[in-house]
Amino acid sequence: STAAMSSGALVAVLGLAPLRVSIGAASVPKSAINPLANQDAHFALNDGSMACLGVFDGVSAAPRSRAYARKLASSLSAELSRTATCEEAWASQARRCLGTAEKAAGAIRGGASTACVCRIDLDRRTLGSYNLGDSGFMVVSDKGVSARSLPKLHREGMPYQLASRGTLSDKVSAGVTASHSLKAGQYVVVCSDGLTDNMSPADIGEFFAEFAGKMRTKQLARRLAVEAQSRGLKADDISVVVARLYDADEPPTPPTPTPRRR
Repeated sequence: STAAMSSGALVAVLGLAPLRVSIGAASVPKSAINPLANQDAHFALNDGSMACLGVFDGVSAAPRSRAYARKLASSLSAELSRTATCEEAWASQARRCLGTAEKAAGAIRGGASTACVCRIDLDRRTLGSYNLGDSGFMVVSDKGVSARSLPKLHREGMPYQLASRGTLSDKVSAGVTASHSLKAGQYVVVCSDGLTDNMSPADIGEFFAEFAGKMRTKQLARRLAVEAQSRGLKADDISVVVARLYDADEPPTPPTPTPRRR
């Protein structure tokens, strides 16, 4: 028998060049009247060999969830920037770094949040994911959704969550980690449940079939969030981080369409 080959080893054998990535993000508040009530937070990092994306959805039942989610995002971003490398196994790295961020956010009493964090190893063309609760990720292209997370819930309407002292909290170790191979032409989407409660995976696949490669990632993220909000199935804050994967010989942004002559 032969041992299964890892994605990283297979990339090395095939001699594939590292991927490149372009990242954009958008957050649309539930209330246009009070946008500062948006309880979502997000971050994105890219050092050329590794990209990290995260979305945190503050739980509305806890009064200081906006501040708590934002502190989790900023602390995790700082910890990943300071210590993360693709040489460390993703499952242990995700839990170690998020544990540090959770301690930093713990000083904010009365806050709770779900979390989804992804690490893209551009050299090995792999994605490591971590999700706790109903924020999530998917890998999508103009051919549809090829991988996605499933929400982790205690029961319907009660997602797993991280929380400050005095509020019901799950452990960082309860989060689900996974690994996926990646290729040029795909997008990694990390989002709060405001997106997935309003658009199904099929809806999101159809969106990318229409718009992938036709606009920059920031515009794409904004358009996706606004499209989800317009469906009106559930009023919620909607945060989306979109990472476009492409080969080195491709342009970093889609070409600007040539205006039609009248």
